Amino acid sequence: MIVAACRVLTPLLCFVCLGWAASPAHQDLPSDVTKLTLEELMTLRVDLFSTGVMGTHTHHKGEWMVANQFTSMNLKGNRRGSQQVDVEDVLGRYPMAETGMFMSMTSVEVMHAPSDELSFTLMIPFIRKEMDQIQSGAMGGMGVSDPPVLFRTRSEGIGDVHLGSTMQVYKKGGVRLLANASLSLPTGSIDRWDQTPTGSRRLPYSMQLGSGTFDLLPGLICLHERRDGVVGVSVGATTRLGENSNGYRLGDELHWAAWVARKITGWFSVHLRLDGQSVGRLGGRDALLDTANTPAEDPDQQGGDRTDALCGLDFYVPKGRFQKLRFTIEAGVPVYQRLNGTQLETDFTLGLRLQYVW
Repeated sequence: MIVAACRVLTPLLCFVCLGWAASPAHQDLPSDVTKLTLEELMTLRVDLFSTGVMGTHTHHKGEWMVANQFTSMNLKGNRRGSQQVDVEDVLGRYPMAETGMFMSMTSVEVMHAPSDELSFTLMIPFIRKEMDQIQSGAMGGMGVSDPPVLFRTRSEGIGDVHLGSTMQVYKKGGVRLLANASLSLPTGSIDRWDQTPTGSRRLPYSMQLGSGTFDLLPGLICLHERRDGVVGVSVGATTRLGENSNGYRLGDELHWAAWVARKITGWFSVHLRLDGQSVGRLGGRDALLDTANTPAEDPDQQGGDRTDALCGLDFYVPKGRFQKLRFTIEAGVPVYQRLNGTQLETDFTLGLRLQYVW
């Protein structure tokens, strides 16, 4: 059901976003939000949030925000580099292959602003992962092989907790520059096991719930804000600090995004975003994983580059006690994937977010 909904939503949301982005702006609204009064900004601030990218906004002094966000990703089929490969090709090199994977994360985010220029964030994720695999049939008597064995492994629990801050370092003429600095704590498990046809085994790197290391996440965001929308670009990184207790470190990451959000009414807006990431190979290896068993257990076949196109709808409560309540739905598909070695390729992503400011 989720797969079908995402495939329908993505082209529909893209059509809506592109159509409204091409329409003329509201002529009765000032283009420079820096000229608005504090009271006007308090009313409009929720409309100017940029969705889908962490750390794209600050709050007014004394404000609090709480949000609950659900994101999911479906991976289906294998890719070697930029080329799709059949599972038979993988089984010709390994006794076991991955056929699909589903990942979801439900996160609770709390944000507080001690000043107009600085906000602090706490994010606690709960992660759930399922991986479908196939194992080649063993050779039986008289040289007849048994049929392949299909099986599924699972892991779930708390992921790595993030502590972060967002500071406004520049503001002029509707343009703002924000700087992010976050620390990821190694609260997610890297010791998950599950049953397989050959018994209980340590799960592959991608099925673990955390990095096992303290990670730094710096970033910069540039926003051009209008009363009827926002255009933004961002760049960020994830740097692993050392090696974890299982003898490896996940690859460093580089992230970038560019988006446009357009206010349609006082309670509704749309957005369109390109989101890219580049993830390096693992360093070291987990001694309990067999590099010859499956690509998912090979540290040299991790990471790669991917760019997604995403569209979203944002809904607000325009008046009353819950004026700053906001709901967002977003769907996306990859437009480019080049992976290191043989890996599952991303099929689609889906996100839901509910947040409230007071």
